[in-house]
Amino acid sequence: MVKLAISSIGKDQSGIVGAFTKVLYDYECNIEDASMTILCNQFSMILVISGPDSLDIEQFKDTLKEAGKNFALRTSINELDNNNGEHEAKNDSLPYMICVSGTDQKGIAYRITELLAKYKVNIADFNSKLIGKSTNPVYVMMLETEIPAEVNFDELKADLNKIAVEMDLDINVNEIECCDL
Repeated sequence: MVKLAISSIGKDQSGIVGAFTKVLYDYECNIEDASMTILCNQFSMILVISGPDSLDIEQFKDTLKEAGKNFALRTSINELDNNNGEHEAKNDSLPYMICVSGTDQKGIAYRITELLAKYKVNIADFNSKLIGKSTNPVYVMMLETEIPAEVNFDELKADLNKIAVEMDLDINVNEIECCDL
């Protein structure tokens, strides 16, 4: 099996996802992991895909880049080894969602992520937005994290609370409940 990481960015337009997924379909590729979003009118996409061993990688890359050019997208395609691109939470870590909101100010993302790094918390997904009126925007940040089991959770929450008080933020930490399928 061939694995590729694809990233693409450019002005948001209708039809981008359809054009890319048609190429994937035509080449018998499977989307294993994907993140697509619009940031300030810029469409950005990151995909990890798998394809058959018989995939002509150079031809596939050319076809996919051509699809991106039709939308003036900048596209990068990188080959992954079989283990690269797979993410598994450490067996001893627990999934938590950390939600932060407050008046927009410099340093929110830095202060929170610096603290998480101190506790060796892995950030699996990071999303942030400014919402509300441009005269008084509210910063919202959502972090999907993996907190090592050995972390003193009460200490981590107390340190997050210190930042919340210093910066006048609301910070909520909730365990992600996984469902059994």
